[in-house]
Amino acid sequence: LTVIWTEALPMGGIKPDPEFSAEQVSLRILDSAENCREAIFKLSNILENAPVGSTYATLSVADDKEAWIFEYAGKGKESGAVWAALRVPDDKATVFTGAALIHKLPEKDLRNCLYSLDIQDYARKLGKFAGSDAEFDFAKVFAPKSYLSGFDAGQIYNTLRIRDVESNLWGMPSMRISCYDLRKALRIYENCLAKYSFIVESNGSKPDYLKTLTYFALGNPNISTFIPLFRAVKKLPEEIGPESVQSSSDLLSKTLEVANGSRVAKDALREMQLMLEDSIAVDVTVAYEQLPDFNDEEIAVELLQDLADIWAKSVKTNYVNYCRDYKLKVEQDKE
Repeated sequence: LTVIWTEALPMGGIKPDPEFSAEQVSLRILDSAENCREAIFKLSNILENAPVGSTYATLSVADDKEAWIFEYAGKGKESGAVWAALRVPDDKATVFTGAALIHKLPEKDLRNCLYSLDIQDYARKLGKFAGSDAEFDFAKVFAPKSYLSGFDAGQIYNTLRIRDVESNLWGMPSMRISCYDLRKALRIYENCLAKYSFIVESNGSKPDYLKTLTYFALGNPNISTFIPLFRAVKKLPEEIGPESVQSSSDLLSKTLEVANGSRVAKDALREMQLMLEDSIAVDVTVAYEQLPDFNDEEIAVELLQDLADIWAKSVKTNYVNYCRDYKLKVEQDKE
């Protein structure tokens, strides 16, 4: 099972209990659900009485057979939330970019659409909706205005060559979408203000510790490098852990300053990113191919942690050297 989340809080809204942020809710179902539908029903149970405040969250939930878009809106001072989920059709691909996605809810289609029983009645109670159930628009009623915009999803769909996009929900891919394609799509935004970026693979044919791989990057994916974190990795590498977020952010700021200094520096940054990520891809392939043959799962898990730690350190070292080398070059050019 793979879950990715993003969340927004309306201006002046009630903040969620930290234990029930979208991140924590996602982690709870990752540790307890085996597939999408089980995850959705567990989410329903969690959100029924959870102190999620005024949060509006979007979750992408996928297993090796299907994928769903799940969104929920907290009830403010009351406990609980209303929610809706749409199944992504088998032959389609979806992108979500920090914007609410779910609008219309197909009725009596339990295979492709699920939602909380009080969803329309709660909207009427708030005075936000007065029409028939068929006219109900989930995002229009509950999403903060700032959350309805997000990035230009159309640009990402075009980059990934996904055509016939339906209401920014999903479209038909004209080719197999690889991690390389996803990196390319995420790097079209020069001034992305994201705190983190993720690319997630799910491989149901592998052992549990290899089933889910998250490529993780701090900050703007246009200038950062994706580091491999398999599901078995329980501790974030020191270089990208909570204690080092500020120093890593400062390093990325310096990197951006250097890259913006000249075309040569910007090209050198991209060359470094691709060199690192291509090497990482080789190590990931080796892990997929060789670790299932290990008789000792504990050793395999340790090796996956080592893989994450080694690459996080290598990435940080390369970025430090990049900033140092170009600073020296600028000083030499002045002389």
